[in-house]
Amino acid sequence: MFCNGTVPIARMQQFIWQSNETFKASIEIAHFDKQPLKDAPIEWTITDASKQVLASGKITKDLPIDNCIPVTDIEFALSGVAVPAQLLLTVNVQDASNRWNFWVYPKEVKETPGKPHFTTNFNDAATRAQAGANVLYCLPKDALKPEKGGSIQVGFSSIFWNTAWTRKQAPHTLGVYCDATHPAFAGFPNEGYSDYQWWEVVTGSQAMVMDDFSSGFRPLVHHIDDWFTNRKLGLLFETKVGKGKMMVCSADIANDLEKRPAARQFRHSIEQYMASDKFNPQTEVDLEVIKNLLK
Repeated sequence: MFCNGTVPIARMQQFIWQSNETFKASIEIAHFDKQPLKDAPIEWTITDASKQVLASGKITKDLPIDNCIPVTDIEFALSGVAVPAQLLLTVNVQDASNRWNFWVYPKEVKETPGKPHFTTNFNDAATRAQAGANVLYCLPKDALKPEKGGSIQVGFSSIFWNTAWTRKQAPHTLGVYCDATHPAFAGFPNEGYSDYQWWEVVTGSQAMVMDDFSSGFRPLVHHIDDWFTNRKLGLLFETKVGKGKMMVCSADIANDLEKRPAARQFRHSIEQYMASDKFNPQTEVDLEVIKNLLK
C-alpha cells in the first residue's frame, strides 16, 4: 500500500465533495524498486460501498527510479451519486496498490418532515422535552465545566505519545468510535472510527466526561480518551426525558453549515433518525446529570 518499492500517489484538493462537483485527482507514482519499469500497466477505479465500479481507466507508462512521477489526471462527475456515499479510489501498478476513501454528499439537503426541535439552550431543551417534544440539543461553544470536559483539548489526530509524560501537549484524545450500523448514521456513511468525514464534526467539538452517568450507559459517538486517564467521553448521546426524548451533541452542528457539508450531513442524518420511529431511547438520564456538565 503506502509503504512499498512502488507506491501509487493521489493528489486531491479535498476528501469531502458535493453532488454538484466533479471529483478530481492527479495520479503520480513513487518508484524506488530494484530497476525501472518499461510500459508499466497502471489502472485506477472508483467504487462504491457495494464494490460496484463507477469509473475506471488504464494507462501504461515508463517508470524510472524517481519520486512523484506524473501519470494521469482523473475527473469524475458526481451528479450521478444520488445519496450520501463513501467512495473508494484505488490505483494499481502491477502488484503495487494504494487506495483512498472520499465522501459525496447532496448539494441540497431536503427538509426533514417532523424533524426535532433544535436548540443550543439547555433550559429550552429540557422544558420542551419534558413536555413531550423530540429535542436536538447542541452544546454551545465552551459550554462544559473544566472537570466535565471543558479542559480537554480535542483533536482530530491522535496524541503524539501520552499525557502522563507530556501533560501540556494537545490533543488529549485518540479519535472517535461509534456503531456505524446505528440508524442515527444512516445518512452519514462511516466505518465506526475516525476518517476524514469526521474532520468537520470533531474539529472544534467538546468531549463530555460521562463518568457520572450509569456504568452501562454508552454514547452513540465516543471521543476516545488517552489511556492514562481513560474517562468515558461522549460526543453524541440520546435519552428519554419525561414525556419526550432528547439527543445531546457536543459537536458544532449549528454554525456555518453551508461551508461545512460534512457537519451539515451529520446533523441531517441525526434529524432523519429522530423523526423516525427508530428513535426510541431505552435509558433516561436525569436532567441534573446533564445540567451538571455545563458551566
